[in-house]
Amino acid sequence: MGTDQTLVLLDNYECDMGYFPLKWNDPQISNYKLGDMNSNDLDQCMWRNNPSNPTEQIEYVLLMGEKLDPNTEDMKILEAIESNYHLIEERSQLKLYKLN
Repeated sequence: MGTDQTLVLLDNYECDMGYFPLKWNDPQISNYKLGDMNSNDLDQCMWRNNPSNPTEQIEYVLLMGEKLDPNTEDMKILEAIESNYHLIEERSQLKLYKLN
C-alpha cells in the first residue's frame, strides 16, 4: 500500500501506549481534513492532526464493512466522503475512495 506513496495511518492506538516502542511525532503531523471536516468536527470519529500545521486533504479513504448507523456520525462521514471522493475500487465489504 505505501510502496509508491507515503502511507499515513491516521490512528494507531499502540503509539499512545507507554509500553509501545514508537510514539507519535505530534508536532510534525499535518492538519488533515476529510473534505471540509477535520477531526474536531466529530465527536465519535477522530484522527491525528495538528491544526497549527498546513492543511492537507486525506487523499484516499478505505471503508471496511457495510453497516452504517443512521443515528451516529456515520452518515455525516459518508456524506463528506461521497461529496469529496469517488469510488475507485470495491471488493466484498471494502470500498476505496480517492479525493476528487
